[in-house]
Amino acid sequence: MHESYLTVFFEQMNIKFANKWCILHSYETLPLYSESDVDMAFSGRDVDGLESLIVKVAKSTGWSLYQKLWYDVETCFYYVLKKNDSNVFLALDFLMDNDGIGRYGFTTKTLTNESVLFNNLFPIPNPEVAFCYKLVKRIEKQRSLIEDKIYILEQYTNSDPHKIDDFLIEQFGKSGSKLVNEYLKGNSELTKENIDSLKKERKKYTSNLLSSTKYAYWETIRFCNRILYPRGLQITVPSLKEDELKLFVDLLGKRVDILFRFIKFSDNTSSKATFFAMAGSTLLINKCEDFKGENAIRYNWFSLFSLKTSELNGAKEDIQELVDIYYKAILQVLHLKLPKKYIV
Repeated sequence: MHESYLTVFFEQMNIKFANKWCILHSYETLPLYSESDVDMAFSGRDVDGLESLIVKVAKSTGWSLYQKLWYDVETCFYYVLKKNDSNVFLALDFLMDNDGIGRYGFTTKTLTNESVLFNNLFPIPNPEVAFCYKLVKRIEKQRSLIEDKIYILEQYTNSDPHKIDDFLIEQFGKSGSKLVNEYLKGNSELTKENIDSLKKERKKYTSNLLSSTKYAYWETIRFCNRILYPRGLQITVPSLKEDELKLFVDLLGKRVDILFRFIKFSDNTSSKATFFAMAGSTLLINKCEDFKGENAIRYNWFSLFSLKTSELNGAKEDIQELVDIYYKAILQVLHLKLPKKYIV
């Protein structure tokens, strides 16, 4: 189902943004389908043009945009689309960091430079970039390299060893470089302690005052944007039994998971909890003993979305029906929250 959108989108990206984008990893099944989100790097400066293309292709292929999350600096955005008249979602994750000040420290120009065309349809990073990006991403997230070991070693084998050595010393220093090289040669594994150590070494070798200042500047802008244009929601549900509430949260979470950074249930209905949920792109679920349909969904600091109390009370006997009602309402609210330029 993803193919209807992705094929056209990739073709248009190659026309409008040639040599300024690539798919970073997990591209083997594309454009047929994406197992998670489609991770891309974009080194162009025309973010408005990129978003216009995302919406234009959606309109021409029967998809609609429902969510946009600003998840990292400088301008790293996560877009979620849904196929019209279906429950199929597609997430496009664009890393846009031309100063290399984000979490992974790569400029997007570096990531997109000398890309290789895959299946004559979309560009992917050259082996050196692919290796470095995947390695750093795993270390920064402090995750084991086991599941990516085949991919990492394959990219390493196809790379220029001198370029890799220069990169490892630049990122991790001589001791860190030696540790990674022993792993690449098959002489040892990288333990959790090794990965934690490499992350600390990398921070020591890559941090500087200029990048820290730029990071603080962009992070302030991102934080203000999250307050002015909150992408989270707070929903209130009728009082349910504990097992029914657990089932409701589980079923709804599976339906809308891709649309939010986090999904949480909490008895805490304080203003502080609401603030962090809304600004944090979180779906916050609360229950209310004295439930009223007019406060079913809070979608910005001042506005509530109403649901018919009679309809909800009838659905309390069928949790799946209750989930369906909230699922449809959440989609409606998210779509309405988007600026008019995104509506198709």
